[in-house]
Amino acid sequence: MSLLMNMRRRDELIARRRPVFRKVCRGGMVFTVSSRGASLLSQRAVLSLLLCSAAWGSAFAQDGRAPRQDYGPTTTLEPVLVIGRRGEVAGVTVERSLDGDAILSYGASTVADLVGELAWEIGEDEPVILVNGERIEDFGDVSDLPIEAVERVDILPDGSGAAAGASPRGRVVNVVLRRELRTLVSVLGRRASTEGAYVSTAGEITATRIEGPNRTNLAFRVRDETRVLEDDRGVTPFPLAYPYGPLGTVLPDPATGATEIDPALSAVAGRPVARAAVPPGPGPRTLAAFAANAGLADSLDLARFRTLLPDVQSYEASFSGTRKFSEEVTASVNARAATSESRYLSGAAYGLFLVEAGRPESPFGADVVVAAARPEPLESRSRTEAGSFGASLRWSLGDQELGANVNYSRSDRRYDSQRQDFAQVAQPFPVPVGTDAFGGGLGDLLAIRLDRSRTLVENASAQISASGTPMELPAGPLRLTATGGLNHSSVDSSSTFEGAPVRNEQTREELNGSLVVFAPLASRRAGFLPALGELNLNLEAAAGDAGRAGSPRRTLALVDWAPVEQLRFNASVQVTVTPPALELLADAPTVSPDIPYFDPLTGRTTSVTVTYGGAMDLQSQTATLKRLGVTATPWRRYNLQINAEYWSVETRDPIASLPPNNVAIMAAFPDRFVRDGAGELISVDTRPLNFERQTQEQARSAISFVVPVAGSSDLRGPPARSRVEVNAAASWTFRDDLLIRDGLPAVDLLRGGGFGLAGGRARRQADASAAFVSRDWGFRVSGTWRDGSTLDLGQVAGGGALRFEPLTVVNLSGHVDLSVFAPESAVLKRSRLNLTLTNAANARQRIADENGLTPLNYQPAYRDPVGRSVFVEVRKSF
Repeated sequence: MSLLMNMRRRDELIARRRPVFRKVCRGGMVFTVSSRGASLLSQRAVLSLLLCSAAWGSAFAQDGRAPRQDYGPTTTLEPVLVIGRRGEVAGVTVERSLDGDAILSYGASTVADLVGELAWEIGEDEPVILVNGERIEDFGDVSDLPIEAVERVDILPDGSGAAAGASPRGRVVNVVLRRELRTLVSVLGRRASTEGAYVSTAGEITATRIEGPNRTNLAFRVRDETRVLEDDRGVTPFPLAYPYGPLGTVLPDPATGATEIDPALSAVAGRPVARAAVPPGPGPRTLAAFAANAGLADSLDLARFRTLLPDVQSYEASFSGTRKFSEEVTASVNARAATSESRYLSGAAYGLFLVEAGRPESPFGADVVVAAARPEPLESRSRTEAGSFGASLRWSLGDQELGANVNYSRSDRRYDSQRQDFAQVAQPFPVPVGTDAFGGGLGDLLAIRLDRSRTLVENASAQISASGTPMELPAGPLRLTATGGLNHSSVDSSSTFEGAPVRNEQTREELNGSLVVFAPLASRRAGFLPALGELNLNLEAAAGDAGRAGSPRRTLALVDWAPVEQLRFNASVQVTVTPPALELLADAPTVSPDIPYFDPLTGRTTSVTVTYGGAMDLQSQTATLKRLGVTATPWRRYNLQINAEYWSVETRDPIASLPPNNVAIMAAFPDRFVRDGAGELISVDTRPLNFERQTQEQARSAISFVVPVAGSSDLRGPPARSRVEVNAAASWTFRDDLLIRDGLPAVDLLRGGGFGLAGGRARRQADASAAFVSRDWGFRVSGTWRDGSTLDLGQVAGGGALRFEPLTVVNLSGHVDLSVFAPESAVLKRSRLNLTLTNAANARQRIADENGLTPLNYQPAYRDPVGRSVFVEVRKSF
């Protein structure tokens, strides 16, 4: 290695005098060749070939699952010098690299799953994705590739996007695929809650072919999830005003103000009777029969009529293909079709039925009412059909790249919801003549309405991009990336509520363009201002025209400085103006009745009707983000990496759905909360709106390292690659204020202010994972700890605040190559078993008020219906 490093340093000096170099790829390695000085490298040709052969052979020796491939005739190599691995990004140091064994330890099924897991670890919501060190126009080109197609993953420094010809906003994740692969992967997985009820079964078949830069992938997936009822988790249903049941409960007529059903019934029972369950069975019902049920109620168990999680069935098929027509031209296409259906139970229909005195079936001498309900639950059903298509073309000529891509997507969402006629809940209505008031069929008289809504969303876009190095600066090449495009979006929504149809059609055409500049200001490698190390400036400017919706804009300035190889700083300022999404403006309203809702003004959980959907009067939001980060890699031997960052963001006119459970919100938006004459909350409109301003400040630190396990061995073969990988991160929130409206005091989310079931913002959070990685097996332990928080309820009866206790969730996962148990078995060859225990301690956050009581809609099962679950997955490659 020291010989190779000395050779690299020598050729860096040669490169300054001979700047005309080109890159070639032979045998899976990256080489740099001087067009005028090849003879200077001829003395190293043998060494290069030996390194190339060793790397080629070890690539497959390290993966016992990959069959040896025929790569065709041997190619005579010109004199070359090895400077890195295949697929690396030139000029950017890799912070962390995952090989095939480390990748398997995540238990991911596809490239998209793996990128999602890594995004959590590196603290990046939307990393820039490269494939084999090159930009891709659409992540859909590789997102569905099976994990077996990935050779390694390189994670680049924060702010490295511009150096790769992408946006400088994100950290780069470079996915390096295998050079050759032909496989059919079948996957069968089953996840089940240890508390019962919830079972999720998923199957997947993926056919993949990779031949160098050319690849095709076809995947089909199916998933079935069973519902979880409130009754399955012991949820205490919120109390109704009257005991409604299928047979019914007799009560005094509330219009008379009576406190007993009938004095004659009280006389037979020997005590005042305020309620009596309707006796079962046919025939006339006497006062004596009702007296036997005095004080009893026929009441529904509403926990069996509502779902915490719905039944879900989903199907998805996808295709992606990439072909390199020449050294300069690459084309890609991807298509996807999916459908899913969810079914919910949304409560029961119930009402009061007036039974007048003198009816032949009534033994009572006064008017009474029967509280009755339908024995079948109300149902809601949603169905989504979605499809997308994308095509892209890239043309490369040296350092210059041109790209073009087109995309089209369509989503058709339908929602049907049964609900009761609201008029039947408000007051008693007479039992029709000829109907037996005590025969158990009153629930069938309740009118059931069917509300329907449909939202059809279509998006089409075309974009071109150009990237290149128009000039050489003293510290290195100046890189520019320009993009321009046109987006067309349309939303056609319709709904029927209370028999009145409503339709809303919205379209938007948006022109957009951006320019990204990567300018090296100082470089030790280039010999310009070497005392400063590596200093780069990244600039981005983007603008668009979305018509009446506003003009999206984004400006970003980022400085990246590495005074020494082991230390890197970056600082950035970004301003983004974002118009509301078209779906938020035009999404069809949906109405869900009988939703448990905590009313902070009364301190009670009640049943309300909740309206969801879009809002037409939303304005653009403007966010100003400031970030400062540092990365240190002091111990390369153990790949020790320490990251720290601080960021603050101020958002004006932030867009959010109406948050519940706060008196300040109710005071600021009284039209969103409707109460009846007695002051009881009966409906809530949660559709999105603009707040005035939100200000946040946060810091995050992370550490990762790798420790070889001396003396450990794989289940077969030599030790060589066993190791432990550790990742940990912690975040601190210093400020989180929300100003609802001018003239109102700001809400401090860190000191009791908070919206929604999550409570106030937790100041601290920590995440960690440790994995043992080996060739044939491995396991991973990961966990998340969230600090406690409080939620001030305001002017609640009894006063006080809710306390959200700290929460720790631990997950365990492991995998094993099944062929180690029977090496000669053809069935187990290239088969893998994954096991995952999610939320191993079955932890759920505890919430209580100052008296130690938990409000009904803060019950633990509402927050985590599944709890501890076991996931078993078997993967087989053919």
